[in-house]
Amino acid sequence: FTASAAETYPMLAAPTIVSPLDGGTVAAAGFTAQFTAPADADYVEIEQLYMRNNIAFDSAADAGRRYADTFTADGVLIRGGDRVTGPAALAGVATSGTPGIHTWISNLTITPSKRGATGRIYALTMVINGEPGVKQSATRGMATIDDILVKTPGGWRIKQRTITPVAAESVR
Repeated sequence: FTASAAETYPMLAAPTIVSPLDGGTVAAAGFTAQFTAPADADYVEIEQLYMRNNIAFDSAADAGRRYADTFTADGVLIRGGDRVTGPAALAGVATSGTPGIHTWISNLTITPSKRGATGRIYALTMVINGEPGVKQSATRGMATIDDILVKTPGGWRIKQRTITPVAAESVR
């Protein structure tokens, strides 16, 4: 509870700590509350995590470290049969990308879980290059991305990301 809520409702000021995504029950001074959904601030922070992650991947900013920073220190990226773990390896994923790559994500779904949240997005990746005014583009790939998200002292981070490519022939 915030300080202002405790002042307004002193009977709720029992020393109880609950993560907003735990889905747990809190009881204090005869009052019971069930927490089943993330707070609005958590949704906004998770959405911003996805935007930072996307831009950091496309730009490979700071030698890929900005991309790696959107994961936990022991974060895992699973693509096909490849499993990449840890900040240095994740930064390497971003820096090994194709120049001119642009990724668009859509349909973000955030679901509370006992350990934090899960997130799912669709991604479309294109390569856009060529001289100014004469751009040539090509679709690079489409995928479904499933994430396990955790709230850390530094904010929400990706604990595990699984990328599942979508075959072009399966798109109607």
